[in-house]
Amino acid sequence: MANDTLVLHETDNGRLTHGGNAVINDSKIPDPAEYRGGAPPEQRSLVKISGDVVEGNDREEVVLVQLKQSGDNVPDGRRGGEFYLGCKKPGEGSTDAAMRDVMLAFHDHVDFKVPISAPNLTGGALESSAIQSPSGRYRLQCQDDAHLVLYDMSRTPPQPIWSHRFGIIRAIAQTSRKRKTPTRKKAKPTAPRKSGRTTGRKSGRKR
Repeated sequence: MANDTLVLHETDNGRLTHGGNAVINDSKIPDPAEYRGGAPPEQRSLVKISGDVVEGNDREEVVLVQLKQSGDNVPDGRRGGEFYLGCKKPGEGSTDAAMRDVMLAFHDHVDFKVPISAPNLTGGALESSAIQSPSGRYRLQCQDDAHLVLYDMSRTPPQPIWSHRFGIIRAIAQTSRKRKTPTRKKAKPTAPRKSGRTTGRKSGRKR
């Protein structure tokens, strides 16, 4: 333990210390260390984690993480969880209005409020809101309306096959199938029927 480390609290289960610029929570038992925060039911935002720039006595918040419940005063047993990430936009001051929504995570989907960029996964130049498979067949696009859509680029025009809100888009797969036109079987040629009469032949009877 460093000389500047201060033991804040210690029990048989763990130890909380402060050393240098770090607060350390170590577990002594086979159970992970926990960090918990809470608020009354009428408070939607339960925990806030803020990244601030400190200059003298002034603080400027530039990154904000919030852990929320799905609504205010939601009855017990019906509450859901939400995760929020916000970042301050440069050049717009230090007020709350400068904080921009970046991502909202819910139990069934994630809403990205900014374009997704993954240039290391693409095979060439591609706009920052999309990534493409190495073969070029599939393309994952974050659209301007915040929909995350997977396209099949082998079709003309490219067809959406999955959406983060609607899941697999089956209608596209069904309509893209080529309909087979039934082919009529050609009638087999039939042999001419034999007639009992003979034409152009002399009769064997004598007159």
